[in-house]
Amino acid sequence: MDTVLVRDVMTGDLVCVDADAALVEASRLMRSHDIDELLVTDGTTLIGTLTAYELVARGLAEDLDPHAATVRDLLGRELVTVHADDDITEALRLMALHGLGRLPVCEAGRVVGVVSRADLDRDELADYQRQAAA
Repeated sequence: MDTVLVRDVMTGDLVCVDADAALVEASRLMRSHDIDELLVTDGTTLIGTLTAYELVARGLAEDLDPHAATVRDLLGRELVTVHADDDITEALRLMALHGLGRLPVCEAGRVVGVVSRADLDRDELADYQRQAAA
């Protein structure tokens, strides 16, 4: 199996929201970019991600005011990232270990992309799953 690096399959289109933005702003960003996850920053530092599910299940279901509550109010899970020069099997391992569908990709201390399960070649995924099961 040839080595495929995360940088070879990641997407470089980054949509970020500031941690202090209102939840309504985050939801509008998701809608305008037709995405269901945002990278959350505090200034220029990546501090987490926010999914549409978290916005609904933790924000609206807990009756938070979407105009007053901030993205920071919903952050809680550990930020998991992968390095651009890692083999995609490392990305797959991290996704499986943490139950994630996407990972921010970092290089030289900054986020440069996002890799998702859909970005990964299906044959590579099947090979990895077979190896992990063995």
